[in-house]
Amino acid sequence: MKTSFATNLVTGLFLVIVAAATIALLVFFQGYRVSEDGDVYYLVFDTAPKVRTSTPVEVSGRRIGSVEEVMIEQRQGGEAHNYALITQVVLRVRIDAEFRKQLQFYTNSYAEVVPSLFGGSVISINPGGPGAGDPSITGELTTLVPSADPTPGNTIIGIPTSTVNDVMAKADDAAANVAAITAELRDLLTDKETRANLEASIESITQTMQDLSSVMRDKIKPALDEHFLPMVEDLHAMVDESRQMLDTNREKFDAIATNMQTITEHGAKFAEEDMGEMTATLQSVLEQVDTLTKTLNEVMLDNRGNIDSSMSNLRRATQELSAMMTKLRRDPSIALWGTDADDNAADVDPNHERATDEKKLRDRGHLPAQPRDE
Repeated sequence: MKTSFATNLVTGLFLVIVAAATIALLVFFQGYRVSEDGDVYYLVFDTAPKVRTSTPVEVSGRRIGSVEEVMIEQRQGGEAHNYALITQVVLRVRIDAEFRKQLQFYTNSYAEVVPSLFGGSVISINPGGPGAGDPSITGELTTLVPSADPTPGNTIIGIPTSTVNDVMAKADDAAANVAAITAELRDLLTDKETRANLEASIESITQTMQDLSSVMRDKIKPALDEHFLPMVEDLHAMVDESRQMLDTNREKFDAIATNMQTITEHGAKFAEEDMGEMTATLQSVLEQVDTLTKTLNEVMLDNRGNIDSSMSNLRRATQELSAMMTKLRRDPSIALWGTDADDNAADVDPNHERATDEKKLRDRGHLPAQPRDE
């Protein structure tokens, strides 16, 4: 009897400890408290099953706060709801202050109720932002501002929660679709005309495959054997010859490669050293030419008047020289005896009749004087 009583006592104490530990765990997980200086937001759901005060609020699986209050709100729906009375669940949640700088909630954020362990629920929030969140919300995105009272600027819309009934309904719809497709296939297979068409199609496909096999065997394969295979053999022979040529002339190819490398190194050295000096020299010459050009331009500008005067004098002297050459061509004796009034008159009047008498020419000095003329 004593042994049985001791065994029962130990078993009872073990059950009590397990129950106490279980209750403590439930209280610990469900009784998470957020500091009072945390930020307050509001979540709006059409339904929020098994959500109550202290329900955890998570982002990406990390607990960031909890539900402080669960409220029921009724309002008149708009045109989309045919102006019917709508009942919604409004949750007041507080986000721990330590996540204030790490998280920002945008206007396209959304929340959903997720079943959790021990039959409870967890509120999961998608913070939204550019390229994330609810795709139905477009336009410029802004961040939500926490406040004690519900406003559009601190309210996150909850999406419908999938329940077991929803999943079962979708499964029923899928099963009905499969049954309908199966029935249609059965009807098609039992129809004589359809069966005959299928058999004809199968026979046509079989015949086509046989014809293709015959073409491959009788035409394509001989053509490959006649043309393609010799070409492949020629290619193999060419590869073998190329390999033998490389093996035979390996030293020459190495020498060519060495020479090419040497030429490349000299070219690189020239480009790095000599070309730099040449470029600097050319640059210096160009600068000197530019300086000379500027100096010539300045000299031309400063002596423009003298140059114009010199050009005018040169032009006048050229004209006089041209006139003198014309006179010399007409009368070479001018070079010895000079000109007289008769020459000057001939210069002015081309039709002037010059003196031709020998004595007159001697008198004018165009011919040497003789004793009988004195």
